[in-house]
Order: sequence, then C-alpha cells, then structure tokens
Amino acid sequence: MGTATYSLKGKYVFSATARSDGSNRFGQYSNAKFLPNYGLSGRWDVSSEKWLETSRLISGLVLRGSYGSQGNVVDAVGPELIASYPSTGAINPITGFPFLNIKSLPYPSLRWEKTHQVNLGMDLALFDRRVSINTDFYYKRSRDLIMARTIAAEYGITTMYKNEGRLVNKGIELTLNVDIVRQKNFNIGMTFINSRNINKIGDNQFSNDYQSYFTGNANVPGKAISGFYSYKFAGLSPENGLPLFDNVDKSKDPVVEDPTTWLVYSGQLQPVMNGSFSINARYKQLSFYSTFAYAFGSHKRLDPLFLNKTNDGVPPPFGNANRALLDRWRKPGDEAHTNIPALVDQTAAQAYGKLLDNPYSAYTRSDIRAVRNDFLRCPSMNLSYTCPPAVIKRLGVKGLSGGLSVSQVFTIASKALNGQDPETDGVGTTALPIARQYNFNLTLSL
Repeated sequence: MGTATYSLKGKYVFSATARSDGSNRFGQYSNAKFLPNYGLSGRWDVSSEKWLETSRLISGLVLRGSYGSQGNVVDAVGPELIASYPSTGAINPITGFPFLNIKSLPYPSLRWEKTHQVNLGMDLALFDRRVSINTDFYYKRSRDLIMARTIAAEYGITTMYKNEGRLVNKGIELTLNVDIVRQKNFNIGMTFINSRNINKIGDNQFSNDYQSYFTGNANVPGKAISGFYSYKFAGLSPENGLPLFDNVDKSKDPVVEDPTTWLVYSGQLQPVMNGSFSINARYKQLSFYSTFAYAFGSHKRLDPLFLNKTNDGVPPPFGNANRALLDRWRKPGDEAHTNIPALVDQTAAQAYGKLLDNPYSAYTRSDIRAVRNDFLRCPSMNLSYTCPPAVIKRLGVKGLSGGLSVSQVFTIASKALNGQDPETDGVGTTALPIARQYNFNLTLSL
C-alpha cells in the first residue's frame, strides 16, 4: 500500500493512495486472487483566499472531492468443493460408505465484487458561523456482484453463486446547523439532517424466487433494491364477494413465466428521502430539546385483514379481528361501495394453482393493500431546569436539577395507513403498539 499527500499553502491538499488486496477465496487463477485499488482526493479551502477573507457573508468555505475503487469478498464461497458428514453418521446401504452433504460448490471462476465511487462535498459557514452547511454527493457503481442463482437439484444443491450483479447507487446528504438566537442568557438552535438516496438494479440474469417479488427482495433490472410487486385488484365478485385480480388464473406458472407480466409494481419499501431535525432552546437555567424524524417516498403493505391460514377468511377464534371486516361484502350489490371481501365457504376460495395463493392471501398482496408510507413523528421532547448557583448556595447543596421528558409525542402519517404505524409491522397481531411514555427526574447533589 502506498500513500502520497501534497499540501500547498495550507489551502490546497491533494492525496493519492494505491494498494493491492488479495484473497484465496477466488479460484485457482492468480489474476483473480488480487485486485488493485486506488483513490484520489482533493481539498480546497476557499475561505483562505484573499478575495474571500473580508467577506461578511461567508465565514468559511471548503470544497472536497474524491474518486476511488474498492473490492469486496464474500465469505460464503471458496474455490474448492466443501462437503460434510451428516450429524447422524448415516451409511449408504448400497456403497457402504458414509453419506456426504454438499456445503458449498466449488467456485473457481468467481471474481472480486468491484465498486467505483465519486464523492463531492462542501462545508459552508455563513453569518459569523451562525449557519453551517455540510453537504455530500456520492455516485457509486458496482459490478460483478456475487448473487445466488437457482440451479437444477441434480447438482446436489439448489443455488449457486455467480458474478452477474450490477447496481447504481447515488444520493446526497445534507447537514444544516442554525443558531437562530445567540445571546448570553437566551439561545435557540436548530439542526437538520437529511439524506436522499436513489438506487437502481442493473442488468442481470438472476432467477428470482416468486415470493421475493412480494417482499421486496427480487432483483429486477431497472427497479430499486427494495422494490416490491402486487396483484392487480379488479374489484369484488358480484356473485360471492371474493376478490378478483387482473391476469391471474390457475394457468400461471412463475417458474416458466415472468411474474412481472401479471403483477404490478407497488414502489419501494425503503424511503427515497429520510432525515431528522432537532430544536434546542435555553433561557437562563431553563432548557428545552426536541427531536423529529421523517421519511418520504416509501410504500408498505397494510396489515392483513384475514389472519386464518384456511381458505375461508374467517378470523381465528382466539385472534384479534380488524374492525374493517364489519364493512365486508354480504350480498350482491355491496361490491359497489366496499372493497372488503366476503367470508365464504372453503370450497369457494380455491388456490390459484402454482401461484400458491388463494383469494384471501392474494388480496393481502394486492395493490389495494399497498399504500404510501410518508410520515413525520416526534420521538422525544425534554424540558429541564437547573437551579442557579445563588439558590443552591442558600439551600446548602452542591446541585439541584429536574426535568420532564415525553417519548413518542405524536406521529403525522399518510391517511392511507388507517392508523397503522409507519415503522412497526403487525401491531395488534405480532407486535405491540408504541406507547407514549412520561418521565420525571430530579437530581440532588449533596
């Protein structure tokens, strides 16, 4: 590894690094075991320039930039076949030899995962450093990502690894600090942290599991990493109130057909933009601090209405039922003013062949149950007071302070969530709701 740094007048700094990473996990070919990586970076302290030193507006300005490469090793692979004896010590009755379980196929042709990244940044201070802005832009392109691909069971294992993944990741991060009021006995400040990320899966030949399309784990070219799909809801049957879906029938086979031909894209589970901001204020001995968090651009599924694993949709006898079931389809004509399916006999709600979904589970995975997940919440508020030295002296103690804090103060979320928590899944079934808490503290030092 080599590093070189050059600084000119303390205003211009240039740096370069070069190294070679090696691993024996990548095949028998020597050119696959080693990966050269490098990095170039520069920094310009613009505020040190004479033409900016006298500025009343700009108190500090630094521009940054870098470009580099890196490699990644996947620990789950190796160049040799790895097999193990079963824990039971079973013997093959025909050969008389012990059985062997394949733990890992040999991967002599795998290569390093490679990533090239560009970073541009700026540190800006304004108005005697009352306002400071730190922003960073990044663009990351990855190739030869190692991905699991489905293979025939005749190989003794159903998945194998291959260098065929591509990913583009870009975004911007912003931190803003503002001293709104800066006085001896009165201060008000605000900190704002924001992150925006856009990613896109590149071309690949990855074989996705059918269930992964619904959970956001499918690697579909051109879509986001956490993008998920849904059945296209087409209303309720006027005959029995069961949900209907476009292009879905028992003839569909996700093994030989592309599921995106009958599923619809419902967005991504991870937010495009998220962040937080905090407000702190102080008046003499009284202090206030509050934090807020937000996220925009994500989607999620509503909690299932039908929790029973049978095909009739009837709630289990000891389970919680959603009150939305009170508005379910009951008679012909109800489909005009409700989209909640009826509860029918098991013989009427048959599974869709190889899709392994019945009308109720398909309804849970339909686009009508996928909604925007934007929210703004206040996780905490804190108010504290510290007794001034004069009062402490009269009381004959070393210190006295107290405070009141509230957690989970409020949440403003998309109306489409119907009161469902934007960050916690399964509230009322597999998870407890987030409760507001109040805490009072009193500290006395003798």
